Amino acid sequence: MKVVRMGQNVSLSCSSKNTSVNITYSLFLGKKHLETKRRGEAVIFHLKISNANETGPYKCKINVSNLQKYSQEFNFTIAKEDSCPSCLLSQLLPGVLLGLLVIIIVVLVFLIQPKCKKGKARRESESKGSRDAPMQSELYANVCETQTG
Repeated sequence: MKVVRMGQNVSLSCSSKNTSVNITYSLFLGKKHLETKRRGEAVIFHLKISNANETGPYKCKINVSNLQKYSQEFNFTIAKEDSCPSCLLSQLLPGVLLGLLVIIIVVLVFLIQPKCKKGKARRESESKGSRDAPMQSELYANVCETQTG
């Protein structure tokens, strides 16, 4: 048995001791025929294990001069999630990046917020100063008008 991960590509090799030129190799998954190749030498079948139903049993059927022979069955075992460090990394990476993004945003808010408060306070003090100035000029104008009139 070979341990594989879901979605992994695998290769199964079928060969015969017979060196005949006309050998037909057929690959089966259970009783389902998958593929046939004709050669005088060993063949390799390339598969992708996409779900648990594709773990086996696999077997090769060899036809040489009207003689048929089946290989022993072969099964794959699906790896447990925790036995795949690179899988764990790919699952944790988005969370780590999101956490870093949140930290950067919080730091920027705390750096920018005091500057905004200072700017707002400065604008408010300038606007208070500008409110006082027209009042003084209005008072001055009123005083001037009453003296001439």
